Amino acid sequence: MSRQNLFLILLGFIYYFFFINKGIVLYDEGYYFHIADRILQGEIPYKDFFLQFSPGYFYLLAFSLKIFGEQIVVGRLLTLFICLCILFLTLKISEKLGFSRLHQKFLVFAAVVSFGFPLINNPSTLAWIIVFASLLLVYSYIIWFKNQNTKHLLLLGLFLGLCLAIKQNLGLYFFVATNIFVFLSSKGKFSSKTRSLLIVNLPVLFISSLWISYFFLIQSDINRFFELVTFNSRYLSIYPFSYPSLTFLLAPDGIFKLLPYYLPIVFSFILIKEFLNKKKNMNIL
Repeated sequence: MSRQNLFLILLGFIYYFFFINKGIVLYDEGYYFHIADRILQGEIPYKDFFLQFSPGYFYLLAFSLKIFGEQIVVGRLLTLFICLCILFLTLKISEKLGFSRLHQKFLVFAAVVSFGFPLINNPSTLAWIIVFASLLLVYSYIIWFKNQNTKHLLLLGLFLGLCLAIKQNLGLYFFVATNIFVFLSSKGKFSSKTRSLLIVNLPVLFISSLWISYFFLIQSDINRFFELVTFNSRYLSIYPFSYPSLTFLLAPDGIFKLLPYYLPIVFSFILIKEFLNKKKNMNIL
């Protein structure tokens, strides 16, 4: 690790640590600790209680509580570690994209920590670990894109499987998006592209079959799996996707509410413009 990256990660640790024991969040955080506690008591998700998410994060949280003690601060320290990993990976991705100067890295640092848990006052949440997993996807994709190496394609599939085991809805999105990217980015003819898709999906199928078989065939029954699917479908209908109003700009921290929604639109225009360009730059796409 470079000295610059080490300094920024240390700076991130100091900033996050000030908020590590701030307040109690009864909703999301309380829910996650409740599920982890039930797992520690020997209960099994989907069999003994309903869980609307994939089980990965809850077992990681339960393991941390088992090793370091059943305290809320342990879960928050786990989140702090994950957030520092997010910062490290973002810096590494930036370097791969050619942003290696100190002032560029500092802008990356400022962007990452501004979205951290101190701002939204939710120290322990499922969001941070799925952000970390998605960055693992991006990093391994960039490396594979440059060298077209099979082992990095397998690594990409491994991280895809991890995403599905952590949060099923985002995992499915990443699965579809990654398959599209791999197909378009693979060099060679159609048969070569199909081979790349097969390689990247083998780890996904293997990892997913393990936890789905364990929870929905061995410990309970397949009907529990369909209950999970039905719940997610109903949740989407109850809470339809919508964009926040631009009036959030008038609030002190409203820009942070708008950025995750509107930045992808800006990026989409850039990509469409590049795609329509006669001299397409596949690196940008």
